[in-house]
This record gives sequence, C-alpha cells and structure tokens, in this order.
Amino acid sequence: MAWWRRQQEAADEPEVPPRGRRRVRWLLALGMLSAVVGFGPQVAALTRLRERPLEAIAKRLDGTIASGSASWNWLRPVEYRNIVVRGSDGVAVVAIEKATLDASLLELAREFALAEKPQLGRLQLSGVELVSTI
Repeated sequence: MAWWRRQQEAADEPEVPPRGRRRVRWLLALGMLSAVVGFGPQVAALTRLRERPLEAIAKRLDGTIASGSASWNWLRPVEYRNIVVRGSDGVAVVAIEKATLDASLLELAREFALAEKPQLGRLQLSGVELVSTI
C-alpha cells in the first residue's frame, strides 16, 4: 500500500522540468530577444516605419516627404534613398537620390535620451534635383 500512496503523491505534485531543460529555454529566449533587437532596425526600415522621421520633418513643411528605401543599423550611419519632397498641391518640388546622416541609430538614441537639445549631426545630400514650374 505504501508504494501506491507514493505514486499518487508524485502524480499530484506539479512536474518541474529538469534544470538543463530550463537553461536551454532561457538561452533560446535570450537568443530570440537578441535577434529581434539586433535585426529590428533593418526590418523596420523595410516597413512604413521608415517614413516616421520624414513625416516629423514634413510637419514643418507645407507638403509631404516620402522615401523609396532606407538603411537603418545600430552602428552605421542612417541612410535614405530616392526621397521626394512634394508641395501642398502634390507636385514634386525636390528629388534627392541619397541622404546620409552621419550618426548611427545608437548615437541618435543616446542623443535623444540624454541631451536637452539633441543634435542630429551632419546630413549629406547627393543627387539633388530641384523641380520648378514657370
């Protein structure tokens, strides 16, 4: 009878995974979190999120700004390609082939977190075309 009680008590207790299995689960979770944080900027640059900084700039203009693509990385300069600035009437006013900010996302995050008046750094424009109608 004693062996039956021990089996029944063991069945009532919640099963705890072995220590090694817990460690593997934590390592997998840490690896997935690292991948999300590491590759997050590159993935975000492929979505509409890349337009958010440009929309913030466009609030100061009487028009819109849109980009064809962006390159975001934690340690490399932020880069936008094929930027088109449109006036309030929807007509393209400026076309920029490439715009590069000399700061990385990590530097920008640190600047916005710590500085009272954040400095974005130097912006280099190449392939700028001014479109005007007369």
